[in-house]
Amino acid sequence: MKQTFTYDDTCHALFAGELVKKHSGWTNYETWAVHLWLSNDEASYGMAREVVSEGEDYEAAEALNQWVKDMQEEAIGVFSASIFTDLLTAALDDVNWLEVARAFREE
Repeated sequence: MKQTFTYDDTCHALFAGELVKKHSGWTNYETWAVHLWLSNDEASYGMAREVVSEGEDYEAAEALNQWVKDMQEEAIGVFSASIFTDLLTAALDDVNWLEVARAFREE
């Protein structure tokens, strides 16, 4: 799925058809936080760079998204239904994976 972005002069981004406020130069807080946590230690940084190393940008973004979802399932379990898993899933759905994948490719 291709994602398109447009920006206006108020530092808001139109992402997937919805207006979102940018955070520290990233599309939104969720995108910034994912990149921050994945680049915060050498092991996860190296793994993220490996995950995005092959394919086109969109394929790299999907691979990164799947890798994080796999980590989520491993950490909390597939069948752990709760307010926390619902909120985490919703937040991960708001991540601009293409932006994160491109950032790791450029580093």
